[in-house]
Amino acid sequence: MLLQIRIKPGRFTLILASVAVILAGLSLIADYIVEVDYRDSDAVWLRLVDLFSVNLEQSIPTWFSTILLFVAAVILMLIALMKWQQQDAYRKHWLGLTFIFLYLSIDEGAVIHEVASDPLTQLFNTTGYLYFGWQILFVPLVLIFALAYIGFIMRLPPRSRLGFVGAGVVYVAGAVLIEGISANELFIANDVYTLRYLATATVEELLEMLGIVLFIYALLDYVVRTNGQALFSNVDAQQIVDINSITTRESTTNSDWFTQQIARLRAYRYAQRILLFIASANAIIIQWLALREATVIVHYPEFIIVSMVGLFFVGSILASLFAARFRRLISSQIGLVALILQLTMPLWFRLMTIAFDNLGMSPVGNIIAVGLVLLLTTGFYSLWLPLLIHTTGLRTFVIQMVGMALGVALLFLFTRWGYCPLVVAYTVIVLFVLLIKGTSTTWLMRISLVVTVWLWFLPAINQWSTGIWLQHFRTVSVDTTVLFSDYSLRQKVDVVQDTSGNRYLFQNGINTFDGENSRWQNILMGRIPASIIQPENVLVIGAGSMQMELMMAHYAQHVTTLEPDPMVASVSRDLFASYNLIDTLENRTVFVSDSNAFLASDDTNYGLIAVNLPDIYDLQTSALNTTTFFELIRSRLTEEGVLVINLTQILTPDHIMSRRLAASLLAVFDDILVVNTGETSYAFASQNLPIVASDMQLALQAAGRTDFGIFEMNAVKALVGEAQPIASIADWLHLLTIRQ
Repeated sequence: MLLQIRIKPGRFTLILASVAVILAGLSLIADYIVEVDYRDSDAVWLRLVDLFSVNLEQSIPTWFSTILLFVAAVILMLIALMKWQQQDAYRKHWLGLTFIFLYLSIDEGAVIHEVASDPLTQLFNTTGYLYFGWQILFVPLVLIFALAYIGFIMRLPPRSRLGFVGAGVVYVAGAVLIEGISANELFIANDVYTLRYLATATVEELLEMLGIVLFIYALLDYVVRTNGQALFSNVDAQQIVDINSITTRESTTNSDWFTQQIARLRAYRYAQRILLFIASANAIIIQWLALREATVIVHYPEFIIVSMVGLFFVGSILASLFAARFRRLISSQIGLVALILQLTMPLWFRLMTIAFDNLGMSPVGNIIAVGLVLLLTTGFYSLWLPLLIHTTGLRTFVIQMVGMALGVALLFLFTRWGYCPLVVAYTVIVLFVLLIKGTSTTWLMRISLVVTVWLWFLPAINQWSTGIWLQHFRTVSVDTTVLFSDYSLRQKVDVVQDTSGNRYLFQNGINTFDGENSRWQNILMGRIPASIIQPENVLVIGAGSMQMELMMAHYAQHVTTLEPDPMVASVSRDLFASYNLIDTLENRTVFVSDSNAFLASDDTNYGLIAVNLPDIYDLQTSALNTTTFFELIRSRLTEEGVLVINLTQILTPDHIMSRRLAASLLAVFDDILVVNTGETSYAFASQNLPIVASDMQLALQAAGRTDFGIFEMNAVKALVGEAQPIASIADWLHLLTIRQ
């Protein structure tokens, strides 16, 4: 009896793609739990959680990738046998693909390529994007494969050719492009597995899995269309429309090649899914831009994120319930208007907040401005995305989620070069979507010309509007020059200079270096404790201007700076060299890395560790406020090593956050000293504190400071009162609801 396997290619690959996306999402959660929340724990359950990490070789996602590659190899083998019986001219190519995917399956499970990685790394001394030595071997092999199979690819039916090439592009994008980015992340972090590296590696593995899934779909579809129903049977091959036989609504007498191609593309049966996929990626990009801009005005990132999520789900539900009505309202013309407003968002958003403040409506005006940004970005896409496709269900949801995963990948890729390249990528995608949706090519060419001019002047406009906003809200002088203004993946970074040559650093609109005030902070956190302790090794977490490190370098043998944001580290090197003299001092090292990951892997004992948080309410640095992090710091201090930290508030009974932060220090360290200034409080914590109140008083007076108060252990306990330590990020999130 002839065995027939009945498979619907679309449904089968949809299930595989869904599993891949779910595993990638679980991997991100698992990596965060294992590498951040419970980094130093050896609990057995953490090993089970880690089994879902795509970055672990012996894990469920790795097993799934191995199975995917093996399934592709089996299908290729069946096709090769069929071609061999038919004496097909390219039967050897099919057989070659079978062995290639069989090897890739074995390699995925046995990690053979890692064997060659270390010798190649040592031989060529690879760094940066080629830090993984095996890439040196992989890239030429891909080029050789492309040359060997170009004739084979060109002889495939157009639909299969598109599927094969598309799957290859997605797979190689993950295996080469994103892999290179993750390699560079690991190199910069000095082989420390930071959360940024793990997230990038997760995107890479997801693209590889999706590339294989697309290839499996292309293979199954090829078998069906070449009358291979003896192997796979799903639907009548004659019922499926080939792209070559598509007729369009455009005039058949139109001889313009470009117009014909656009018409064919619009009529392509999968055009709606393609639009949903790339538009979902764009939704992530524009929402990230909105988040970065909004959190400069309103320092409530958690509120913005929750608002975005809630608004997106509400909009999606409304779009599903009233699809017909919304399709009439949200036309291509509305899409063009939305694009213009989105591209000009930084300009009108900043000017709007200034106008509201001039009218005495600053709090309400900020809420209105942020609300408009959310409606224009999250609200617009929540309504628009469901309208790009006429069907609903699991398939639509998966396409949308995979597209959003692509958006995250684009963020990791483009934010390394700043704001403008990301905006260009976003604009190109929007124009493509509008083109396929039927917008007149004449209008699109006109709007493209206008947009190109705008993007050309965007860097200058961004700096000008930033300067206007800083002059209004941050008391920067009118004649101040904006030297730098851009977005990193974490925050907005601005550097300005006044007429006297003084430079100021702003992170998310917060002034983290402003000359004299910051100098006093650096003296208190850097020079004074370093001069008293005379440590061998010093660690500073948070670069800022790196002036503090300069003050410490005169008293310590070596000073290490740890900065999680590469843009801040670069700005500090390039624009604050006169403040930190980093190029002239030999006992300085700068690492761009996640703090938890660095401390967990570093075996250096430090006599002094300084933690300077620009904003205690910042979601991204929340882990640095917990007892877990302080315990990690304690394990890296010498016997009389000292942790000095900016409490970001004055320690008084009225400030619950500074009290709970001090309570966290009391729960971990045996001795604490707190210095209150007119602006904030600074805590000095140790198991055996070598700094006494009298020494601190003399040092402050010698530095010219008189407005201060010093509290020793018992006085600190009295100020803390019944406040509880911040044991986890969950505790920190709870505190956000009672900000004081």
